[in-house]
Amino acid sequence: MPFGCFAGVNQHGQTIILGGTLMRNETADSFKWIFRTWSHGIGWMPDCMLTDQDRAMGDAICTEFPHTKHALCLWHITKKFPSWFNTKLRDGFQAFLKDFFSVLEVETAAEFEALWFTIMEQHLLSDDKHIKELFKLRERWCPVYLRSYFFAGMASTQRSESLNALMDFFMTAQTQLHEFIDAFDQVVGSRLEARKIAHVRDKLSTFRSVTSTKFEQQAYDAFTGYAFNLFRQQLVSSLEYVVHGEKVSHHEHMEIKRTISWDSQTQTIQCSCLSFQFTGILCRHALRALVHFNVTELPQQYLPSRWCRDEERKDFPPVRGKRLLLSPSNPPLECDSPTGDGVLSEKTNIEESPSVGVKGPPVCITKGRPKSCRLKSAIENLKPKGRVCRACGQIANHDKRNCPSVHSQKK
Repeated sequence: MPFGCFAGVNQHGQTIILGGTLMRNETADSFKWIFRTWSHGIGWMPDCMLTDQDRAMGDAICTEFPHTKHALCLWHITKKFPSWFNTKLRDGFQAFLKDFFSVLEVETAAEFEALWFTIMEQHLLSDDKHIKELFKLRERWCPVYLRSYFFAGMASTQRSESLNALMDFFMTAQTQLHEFIDAFDQVVGSRLEARKIAHVRDKLSTFRSVTSTKFEQQAYDAFTGYAFNLFRQQLVSSLEYVVHGEKVSHHEHMEIKRTISWDSQTQTIQCSCLSFQFTGILCRHALRALVHFNVTELPQQYLPSRWCRDEERKDFPPVRGKRLLLSPSNPPLECDSPTGDGVLSEKTNIEESPSVGVKGPPVCITKGRPKSCRLKSAIENLKPKGRVCRACGQIANHDKRNCPSVHSQKK
């Protein structure tokens, strides 16, 4: 049966498990039931979700989580590019990739759309069905449409993929259902243990200033070690930027400018890069502007509790199903201690309980072609190069330890 996992990130930057499911099929109705049951179990609906391009999953999210921002994994999209465009573009494929990733760096939707059509016309891909579908779904994968939502800096399902790899360490496709429950519990336990270790490490850490600014000390006192390191990277980088009115730019790349707006009354600052909204950490442009405006302390709203040390989040809600394991199957019997014939009489009058046979779940067919029958891309069909022998310099299935030329010289 296909296994699905709900992955998230805690205040220490660690991947956590928010739930898991075994599916009989991967239809829209199945996903709707899963999302509905999972949301009821944890007691809240997610603000944002990051998935692959499964259409049934997307329809279920729109139905069950209408107010959730649904984003598509950018890595899954670009992974398909060689099979989509390599044959059409041939030598121009690398140039197309460079232009495509440059589109992702624009700041406004208008700039993205204008540059998108220009690039697709240059590479003769305006009428390609994949390009049309990507543009139709642009609000789900393009960063310019997602930066205003908090995704903890995630743009791919890499954390979920890492959890799947961790699950493969504890189980296989032949794992029985009761063994799967124990293995899943071990994975959850390992995540909890990692969180405790990070919490203790933060308590035992000592502050060492790098920039000698009050911002750095203030962030250290509030943030976890993970969030503080992200903040300090931005703070150190801000020293290389200069402010010209409402524009902030790097001193070596003055042509690239970010727009900053500062309201001294409400103590709010906005940057056109929208990094704080996307990651929860102030960007280097905003930090440089705060210093320029003679702000000595970070406003409290820029120390979000999401990354604070004292934030106790319910990352692992209690599993209601465990109550069934802990509760007895039958009420306890209370009786006086019989002796002699009384014991034999009680034994002979025992009624046989009906036996219940528990069988394994049926084998399910997952989506897509079987691995042995599916069409492979050109990259997957490439044969790996052999190793280079340092003794003879040839590409062969040997090295200098067992090189035939070396052995012949010794003889």
